[in-house]
Amino acid sequence: MFCLQTDILTFFLFLLLFWFCFFILAKLLKLEKRGWEVGPGYFLAKTTKLNRFINKLAQRFPRFWRVLWTIGIGFGFIAMIFIMAFLGYNFYALLTAPKPENALVPFIPGVTVTGLPLLYMIIPIAIIMLCHEIAHGIASRIDGVTVKSSGFLAFLLLFGAFVELDDEQAAKKSRRTRQRIFAAGSFSNFIVAIFALILVINMYKIGTGAYLYHVYDEGPSFGQLNAQEIILKVNGTSIKNQWDLSSVLDQFKPFDPVLFTVEATNGSIYNRTVIAGFNRSATYTPWGALLLNDGINLSGTLNSLSLNDQNPLTLQSSATYLNFSLIINISTYNIPPENLSALFVDMEIHANESNFNDSKVYLTNFQNPTLNYEIFSLQNLQSGINITGNITKAAGYDLKEYFNTSKCLVLNFIFNRSSDFTVDIDVCKLYMITNQSTSYYGIVTTYNVEDRELAIILGPLAPHIYKILSYLYMFSLAIALINLLPIPPFDGDKLFVTLFETSKTGKKEQESDSEINDSSKEKPPKPKEPWTWKKTVIWSVRGLAIFFFLGNIILSILLFNIFTLFSSFL
Repeated sequence: MFCLQTDILTFFLFLLLFWFCFFILAKLLKLEKRGWEVGPGYFLAKTTKLNRFINKLAQRFPRFWRVLWTIGIGFGFIAMIFIMAFLGYNFYALLTAPKPENALVPFIPGVTVTGLPLLYMIIPIAIIMLCHEIAHGIASRIDGVTVKSSGFLAFLLLFGAFVELDDEQAAKKSRRTRQRIFAAGSFSNFIVAIFALILVINMYKIGTGAYLYHVYDEGPSFGQLNAQEIILKVNGTSIKNQWDLSSVLDQFKPFDPVLFTVEATNGSIYNRTVIAGFNRSATYTPWGALLLNDGINLSGTLNSLSLNDQNPLTLQSSATYLNFSLIINISTYNIPPENLSALFVDMEIHANESNFNDSKVYLTNFQNPTLNYEIFSLQNLQSGINITGNITKAAGYDLKEYFNTSKCLVLNFIFNRSSDFTVDIDVCKLYMITNQSTSYYGIVTTYNVEDRELAIILGPLAPHIYKILSYLYMFSLAIALINLLPIPPFDGDKLFVTLFETSKTGKKEQESDSEINDSSKEKPPKPKEPWTWKKTVIWSVRGLAIFFFLGNIILSILLFNIFTLFSSFL
């Protein structure tokens, strides 16, 4: 069961309060007398000013509008085929190899989109709806179809404009005229998307280098590289962008020294060396057995050693001495010992006493036991410590010597004190570094974005306008394409159906004359229209579009958490 988060509940309560107050205010001011229709969560305001504005635009450039909307017809059919093919391919991708970027997420204000992104979207949505409806109105007026009414509307958080056409007049027009009217709205949205994209492109540009977005505290770059710096070179190789940086860094192996040339926030250039690390999320759990030589195993299992939980491996000393061995079996990982370049061990150990004399942890050298390698030296464990030990080829050690014939390592623990004690091992994680291991730096990079002239002119407003324009581009393009699906009541359905219809002028005139002459007679019931091949084609295409559209949405809901997915992309 999906539970709304507290901020979403607060948002809905605020929205409910707003519309309640707006409804009461509309009744007190008697806005219905001014042509406003106000109800729970919506209002509709009709105005003649928008009619006059549409008429003026249509009368001023009739030839331009007619050519523009005729081009829109071609766009409409091409876009209809494209969006159908895209949804079909995306549906197949969600079935076979689902990825979050394939999710078709419904836009639900306050649910799938909340917070600041929602505020940035209000203006783009209003512009999209206004342009869409005005385009329908202009396309109608240039061919003599009356705009019966127009105005503004709002529903919850969505608002925009509307035009109401005379459908009977439109039905009498030629097929080309009707196609222009139906295609105009989506084509205008496509044009808006192009203009928004041009403005977005001219606000910022991608500069050379990679921008350091974040440096992890526990990563190898911490203390050497800083957030907000720009990486210009790595070991003398110029960096073009973040992807170029990734390919260059992949050439290094763990423990290699890597020289970064960076530009600091003050514009100064620095060279800083980072010793490449390894990804500590790739742990191994090859604990084969626990051999207790001296002491008592009180509780715990080997499985808990690789987990950060509250189930430690607890051991009690015997005669003030504790000695046990962990058997590390790497045979199940198919890693030949000769391919190992380093072994790292992270441990978290607690003890109820302190001052452990000559306590240590070492790896057994099976070829020469006199060369056992001390990986930890333990002295004070009373409050618990987190320690890391390693053995590497780079330090001159041949790791093959520490494996027995069964490809096992033996990690020996020796604790010695003047009185009995208890030792807890909470964590013991093993990391095996091979010749193929990739290096790790603990940094997050992105594109190095530089201001263009438009962003410089806008100054501090530039980032906000950039987001508004970006949403305007994305939403305009999405609505232009989705609205052209052959699904009732989308415009694409009306455009598609015109391919199978002819002008109804003669039929309408005959019906009107018959209604006038026989107004006194009882009208016979209309005969049921026969099912034709045209209806078969229309409903087959409609059914396929509905299947792809709903299928994408349903699979996205089932496969992903769409309530956070949309906002994460934005």
